[in-house]
Amino acid sequence: MLWLVTLLLQVSGLLLFLRGFFPSKTVEPGYNQKAIDVPPKFDRMVFMVVDALRSDFMFSNESSFETIHSLIREGCALPFTAYSNPPTVTLPRLKGITTGSTPNFLDAVLNIAESDTSSTLKNQDSWISQLKQQGKSMHMFGDDTWIKLFPGIFDVTDGTSSFYVSDFTEVDHNVTRHLDEELATNKWDVLILHYLGLDHIGHKGGPRSPFMEEKQKEMDSIIKMLYGSLDESTLLVVMGDHGMNDVGNHGGSSAGETSAALAMISRGFDLKQDAPLPYSSDFTFYDRVKQIDLVPTLSLLLGLPIPRNSLGVLIPAVKSLWTEIEQSVILKDLCSHFDGRGVEVECTEQGLLSAQGELMQASSEYVEKYMITGVLLLILSAIVSVWCTMRLHVKLRDKTAMLVFSLVYASSMFGSSTVEEEHQFWFWCTSALLVYGSVTTKTNKLEWVMSLVILRVFRGWRHPGQKWPEGPDFTRMFQDHSTSLWLLILVEYFHLFRRLRGGLLGSLAVIGSLVYKASTTYYGGEYIPSFLARFVFRESRLDGIVQIVYIMCGLLALIKTVNGTLSVELLELILVTQSRPSNIPLLLLSHALRRFLKRTDIRTNSVASTLICMSIGYSLFFASGGSNSLATVDLGNAYNGVGSYNVTLVGLLTFVSNWVGPIYWAVVNRDLCPDLRMRFAVRQLFYTIAMASICFACLLLKGHLFIWTVFSPKLLYATAWLLFQHGLVETVCPIIFDRFMHNDNVL
Repeated sequence: MLWLVTLLLQVSGLLLFLRGFFPSKTVEPGYNQKAIDVPPKFDRMVFMVVDALRSDFMFSNESSFETIHSLIREGCALPFTAYSNPPTVTLPRLKGITTGSTPNFLDAVLNIAESDTSSTLKNQDSWISQLKQQGKSMHMFGDDTWIKLFPGIFDVTDGTSSFYVSDFTEVDHNVTRHLDEELATNKWDVLILHYLGLDHIGHKGGPRSPFMEEKQKEMDSIIKMLYGSLDESTLLVVMGDHGMNDVGNHGGSSAGETSAALAMISRGFDLKQDAPLPYSSDFTFYDRVKQIDLVPTLSLLLGLPIPRNSLGVLIPAVKSLWTEIEQSVILKDLCSHFDGRGVEVECTEQGLLSAQGELMQASSEYVEKYMITGVLLLILSAIVSVWCTMRLHVKLRDKTAMLVFSLVYASSMFGSSTVEEEHQFWFWCTSALLVYGSVTTKTNKLEWVMSLVILRVFRGWRHPGQKWPEGPDFTRMFQDHSTSLWLLILVEYFHLFRRLRGGLLGSLAVIGSLVYKASTTYYGGEYIPSFLARFVFRESRLDGIVQIVYIMCGLLALIKTVNGTLSVELLELILVTQSRPSNIPLLLLSHALRRFLKRTDIRTNSVASTLICMSIGYSLFFASGGSNSLATVDLGNAYNGVGSYNVTLVGLLTFVSNWVGPIYWAVVNRDLCPDLRMRFAVRQLFYTIAMASICFACLLLKGHLFIWTVFSPKLLYATAWLLFQHGLVETVCPIIFDRFMHNDNVL
């Protein structure tokens, strides 16, 4: 009963802390009514966002934006690398480039809730609202995040869901199909276009995907069409809302994610520069500016009042469009705009930049009473858990191992580097636990040695962490030896086929899963063996195939439940289907590892077996490419069988595809430690101490430089580990398995 009390205290404390740590951002109400007294340079604007357009995609010598390169050389395009503040996801970035304010980290969570309306900017000052107040006509086509942010403001819209990442083409054709009519009729003052295909290609295949060059050429042709139809009174802005990392994801603070391309294009510009430029690994091309600086720059170019909450300054390269007297007026008014916001502003360009930096680094408006109360409840839950642990009927050395394990992990949550490189803790800790298991049992040591060998393979499978992502690993080796990878994949499917024992239904489910993985890999532009290529289905049928696979799995689960033979192999089939091809061999190795562990007498030590399974699960999370950065959330399998965006289904599939290893080893733990209460006790002690330390670290370090780039993402991941992995997978699901699974059929 006391263990359940600790769980209740833990969840209550966490929810309270999250409410205080992620409050709604307070903004100054009202709208700025006075524009700076300088003449505007443009009457109309086309604002084109290419989602995830990293700076090198547009400006490097590896880019296919030939029209942009030509316009830069002619002096008609002003190119920049625009720094996008983390979190580098669409919703907070659109807030930044329309209001000029720094993002609220909570927006990174709201970004995936398509039906959410709490993030609306309808009543906040932005250049969109300023245009609306002046009676300007605005047409918007593309990412429907704009419609969520500005409901009822646009005169004409056609929104497209940004989350169906399997779509590379239609999601952009739905935008382009409107252009001929829009450019012919000119019934707009501002035309907003938001293309999503390049971002989707990144999520599925990374920045080096074979589809990337074709998509860049498509976007370049659209820019060419737009430029050819516009006159000197119309400004064309082409930009990325953020970039992407080397895997193709975004959300974090790496150089690739925060370096977005920005080009301001007009026939009236005359500033010739070289293009393209040599590739740069730091993604800096031309002048580097802050993305929020675009807001006052656009306001001045269009003759609008600068939005009230803007922290941007005028982009220096644009200043030459006004006379020196007009530039001094702009500087004075920008200083006046910053004055009175809690900083002293020296009315010089350097003073303005200093004030901007000070305001951008200002702490978030935390609700500390909720944070402190939440931490106290979490600490209380940890204390009660320790007390309950002391009452367990296990050896003192096992209680000590539980406490030391949990406390060492808790202490690592107070350093930014140890959070970023958390995988080091889990790999070393798992090794230590395997040695501990071998010492506390009497079995032959060969099984333990082989277990350590497999763990070493896990460690080298994919280079995890955030500091040194370019290290050598097996996945990079398989890029040059794809045949070897697919041989391992086929071995896993054959092994699964042999062990599943599901009759015709099970055989068809396994074959369907293999065909689906081969087909999606083929259409993703990656290599598959020639004999498998013969069985590739048309792309339009893939959703139906995986739906049939999951229906068969459901029927098979029902049949096995009735017969009392429900086994872990059925779950393994689902996990294989939800895995990236490069990670499927990890499940094959996991099967070998659990066989070695089963040959030992680790079942006699419930504490050691549970700690080992939990540690292996965490290790596999990092070995599969996970980290404590939002950028490593893998969306590549989030839409398997889902024809359109559904927050519940997509959320569930996203969790399963990112937590494959932990889910698998949570279920395997049931056979190595049949005592459900002991499994819960060991894990609950760890999670109570870990969550208390993570929230306490965020409370103490709320003014830390890395609070939003390191500690806040870690808090979100810890919440997912607690609520979904520990609460759902490790607590609720085992109760179901214990009801329906026979011990002899688990492994």
